[in-house]
Amino acid sequence: MLNRKFLIILFLGIISFLYANEHKTIAFYTKNMARASEKDVRLAIHQILKSNPDKSGLVVDEVFPKSVNETIDGYVSKRYSLISLNVADFLANYNLLLPLTSNIWTLSRNTDKKYSTYMIVVKKKSNIKSFKNKKVAILRFNKMQKIFLGSYLLKKYHHDTGYFFKTIIPFDSSSQMLIRLFFSDIDACVVCKNGWDIATEMNPQLKKRLKIVQISKDIYPDIGFTIARVGEVEVSKRYNQLIHKKMSIDAISSILLIYKARSVRIYDKNTLKELYELYKNYFILKKKYDSR
Repeated sequence: MLNRKFLIILFLGIISFLYANEHKTIAFYTKNMARASEKDVRLAIHQILKSNPDKSGLVVDEVFPKSVNETIDGYVSKRYSLISLNVADFLANYNLLLPLTSNIWTLSRNTDKKYSTYMIVVKKKSNIKSFKNKKVAILRFNKMQKIFLGSYLLKKYHHDTGYFFKTIIPFDSSSQMLIRLFFSDIDACVVCKNGWDIATEMNPQLKKRLKIVQISKDIYPDIGFTIARVGEVEVSKRYNQLIHKKMSIDAISSILLIYKARSVRIYDKNTLKELYELYKNYFILKKKYDSR
């Protein structure tokens, strides 16, 4: 009887020890999200985890996959509990990833709004319909701005971006693009409304020479998605703690600086569904008009 009790206690002790020292792996695919090196991102994430040890004993290891496919394969096979990747890469695998996902976060450049609004801007005397071999600017690493622009052109003129623009130039900020458009270095740009508001407030002359030809819904995430698997309650809880914990603000600020963001926000799944429909419809239109 004593031996049986001892074995039960020993078994429970082993289970408790294993749970208290549970290892989870989170994966960050950063190549399509920031100009910063993997080393800088790794250092910032390591700083966050080190400066905020988990009291429950949860051990989190971070890895940096070399490709989107490697990142997604690890998530699907349960090797990774949480991953970060570009928004367009997530939407390209929407039907595979969404059923496996419980929580979604995104980095935001806005302080007052939850998501971003995109705007297509040209010079007031310009007419996109007559454009040929022109130059357009979008935010660096932002595939969704290119898709937003392409959707507008396909719906209105039945041609994709390449028909009107020979060159797509990446910029680091909306204000940089607007200044270059103002001085005729480029012919059009896709900017965030927040960037437009700031730039035009600082330089009212911009409104006199530039015009908005299309504005989107307030629906777009700024920088990537971080997603957690269904059932990974502790990992999601840990991630939320790191975001909101006062002692981790200095550490998290290094990540925000790398991605030129101001906050981390939860991304609503209903909004995500609407975003996916916009993404999907672009490729439907592209196929329809490219096949003519």
